[in-house]
Amino acid sequence: VVISIGGMFLIPTNTTYGVAIGVGLVALVSVCAALTLLPAVLRLLGHRVNKGRVPTSHPGVQSVGWTRIARVVIAKPAVSVALGLGVLLTLAAPIASMRVANSGPDSLPEDFVVRRANTIMVEEFGWGQQDTFVAIAGADQAALEVTALAAAIEADEAWAGTTVDLRGTVAFIDTHDLFESDDPRSDAAIERLRSEVIPAALGRTDAAAYVAGDHAKATDEIALFANNGWKVFAAVLGASFILLTVMFRSLVIPLKAIVLNLLGVGAAFGSLVAAYQYGWGTAIGLPAVDGISPYMPVFIFALVFGLSMDYHVFLLSRIKERYDQTRDNRLAVIEGVARTGPLITGAAIIMVAVFGGFAGASIPEMSQWGFGLGFAVLIDATVIRVLLVPAAMAWLGDANWYLPSWLQRLPTMHIEGAPAPASVDEEVRALEPALV
Repeated sequence: VVISIGGMFLIPTNTTYGVAIGVGLVALVSVCAALTLLPAVLRLLGHRVNKGRVPTSHPGVQSVGWTRIARVVIAKPAVSVALGLGVLLTLAAPIASMRVANSGPDSLPEDFVVRRANTIMVEEFGWGQQDTFVAIAGADQAALEVTALAAAIEADEAWAGTTVDLRGTVAFIDTHDLFESDDPRSDAAIERLRSEVIPAALGRTDAAAYVAGDHAKATDEIALFANNGWKVFAAVLGASFILLTVMFRSLVIPLKAIVLNLLGVGAAFGSLVAAYQYGWGTAIGLPAVDGISPYMPVFIFALVFGLSMDYHVFLLSRIKERYDQTRDNRLAVIEGVARTGPLITGAAIIMVAVFGGFAGASIPEMSQWGFGLGFAVLIDATVIRVLLVPAAMAWLGDANWYLPSWLQRLPTMHIEGAPAPASVDEEVRALEPALV
């Protein structure tokens, strides 16, 4: 989780820095509390910690239901893999039409003051909520050209109410946007102003013009995310691959984990587009928008990849533990799914419930964040963990643990301690009723 969220430091904005620091600290503090505070509390409570237990199976005990599911899945691994991939690719299909844009005030609830004020501005003056301004250095040597530029901006269909303010050697051209931030014509207008209108007016002068304002800032942020997003993906995927290779002493395991998690993230993005951009989510009360917030792809990728890889390590560590004891890949997969299935499902239900609360928010960005994370966790805990992971593990067999000879020098890590001999394991099982 910390590695995944740490990739956001590669995007130089205060927002991404703040999220990375905040979530990273929460993860680290949680680990520290689990290793120090939790054992101390358990020691103080003693056997009283078991009072009021819910009458269900003990966590970690092999589940009969999950054992049956695992056996059905790995009985025909090719069919299970095809079914799982079909579901994920279908959910990911809307990504092809994803548009990144900031939400306008029209996407807010009608009782929000900002939306009411924007409605009045549009109805009474024909102006949108946003303003655009151009700062021109060296304007005192190009007064006529600056005036001509202001006239050209006023004549453009995207702006109205343009004024010029000359202060010494700097001029400020202020104007009001006629299109909202989520209107594609607003993006085109900023691009046209920067690439055509300003060069045509000031191209023969030494004056330097800089476009700013609400939508210009949003456009630059989208470009910043687009230009640096690949760095986040590369850093997170690369670090995860190295860590998983060392943990499981395999090249196949990390490659498969990364591919499956990327498919899960793609399904979450596609569902996000369908729910918000297509407007299908309005049936369950989600706001409809013309584009996905520019922060969402990076934020959701980093958090979802970290959480899903957490599940993956939890499941695979149990499978590897059993494989090291028996060298039976099929048995290891069945027991790994059976022992971790209830715990992973329980954790997923908690997170889906939490993220679902954010999905119900009236603010589009917060709602997108909650829906994207909640749906990704749901897909990860069902399609990927129930179908794809066990089926792929059974299909590949011993090839799962392939490590070339030149990597045999990697350190051996026992995730949950050194593997116990089968005889010891049987003795522990025999003692379990007495221990309980």
